[in-house]
Amino acid sequence: MKHEHIALQQAVNDQAEFLTFLRQKSRSEGYRSRKRRIEQGPHPTEELLHDYVWGALDRKASRVIRTHAAFCSGCMRQLRRLAQIRDEMLSFREAGIKVISRFAYANEVSQADAELSTILAHLEQLKPVLLENKDVIAVMQAGFIGAWGEWYYSTNHLDRDDARAAVLDKILTVLPLERQLQVRTPAYKRTYLSTQHAIEAQDAFSEKAIARIGHHNDCFLASVDDIGTYTDVEVDKAYLHAEGLYVPIGGETCPPNDIEPADCAKAQSEMRHLRWSYLNQDYYHGVNDRWIEQGCMAEITRNMGYRLVLRRGFYSTKHSPGSSVSVSIELENVGYASMYNPRKVELILESEDKKVSYMALLPDDPRLWQPDMQLSLKAEIALPEDIPAGSYRLYLFLPDPEMSLHNRVAYAVRLANRDCWEDSRGYNDLGVRIVVDASLDLPASQSFIRFHKVDS
Repeated sequence: MKHEHIALQQAVNDQAEFLTFLRQKSRSEGYRSRKRRIEQGPHPTEELLHDYVWGALDRKASRVIRTHAAFCSGCMRQLRRLAQIRDEMLSFREAGIKVISRFAYANEVSQADAELSTILAHLEQLKPVLLENKDVIAVMQAGFIGAWGEWYYSTNHLDRDDARAAVLDKILTVLPLERQLQVRTPAYKRTYLSTQHAIEAQDAFSEKAIARIGHHNDCFLASVDDIGTYTDVEVDKAYLHAEGLYVPIGGETCPPNDIEPADCAKAQSEMRHLRWSYLNQDYYHGVNDRWIEQGCMAEITRNMGYRLVLRRGFYSTKHSPGSSVSVSIELENVGYASMYNPRKVELILESEDKKVSYMALLPDDPRLWQPDMQLSLKAEIALPEDIPAGSYRLYLFLPDPEMSLHNRVAYAVRLANRDCWEDSRGYNDLGVRIVVDASLDLPASQSFIRFHKVDS
């Protein structure tokens, strides 16, 4: 049997074709004998299976993986799972969105979740996938345990502290350091860290566990304690109010229990106080539609997460090649929350004819632009000594720091002001002209921040 020549590449992505192959070949004793032998191992590593699905292996190595998978049901299932995730991540990237990921085994209370050893093994398999796709992952929810991955109703009795700790330990190991995860209740984070204290500024955005664990509430405003989200409502909400400055908080509504559905005023007040960054618009419609009918959903959408407004700007007026440009840009975050993932702050200087442009990277961290905070970007930026004289437009550019997304307009931050957004490039026009006059005799800039020419 020349299985090396069987076209299994398509079978990985086409279940019907693979089943046809099995029906044709699985009856033979030769196939069954080889299958028994191969399924005993050894098997390709998770890294090799990942690289195969992502097309990173050469032809010879790919052929080895395909041949092995033809006789190893477990490996074939793993390849299909990886291929599904790959295709979904590609679709997210093409659509210009990011994903809030959660993995779960059960979509009903009566369905089984997995044993702890299986969960940990699957997380290890996901490690290269999460790394490969960190650019389109906004945040990862802990998941895995119980129905819907909400850490309740575990058929394998994993709704206990030691099992939850093991899952969190593993996620923090496999999830790229640039990304955070979320747990279902404040008590889960406190128990895991053995502390009742919220994160403080000195630990924010570090590699410490306290800085990498946020919160999701899947029964927002559904009961007095949000269906078990809070153990002490007042204390837990104060805790989230403090945590929300540095970690992501969001979630969804669910059918109210013994209370009336929250009206617009209550919803907006709670989201602002608890510093929400996102809301699931698909669940629960019985509550979400009420906010639409009352006319506040558009306002909630605008204020969800961060919302930056340019208040005013001050700029130097005299410039010559090699001198400094002085800027003071005043912004205000009028949204519910701060950014929680890294973001670059760039100033773009472009000639009026758009033939030449320069970029300066500012040291500011937008994750520190907190809600209801007025902030100022102040910098002295050195002009190139060989910059041509003339008039230049100045833009604020807030791109995604991942190279795969840096120049994607869909991933750049748009200021809330009217008439300043350039939708072709994702720039925010600051409405100022910087005139460079070669006849002026100005001091050479001593700034370490410099405008660098951008390749066209």
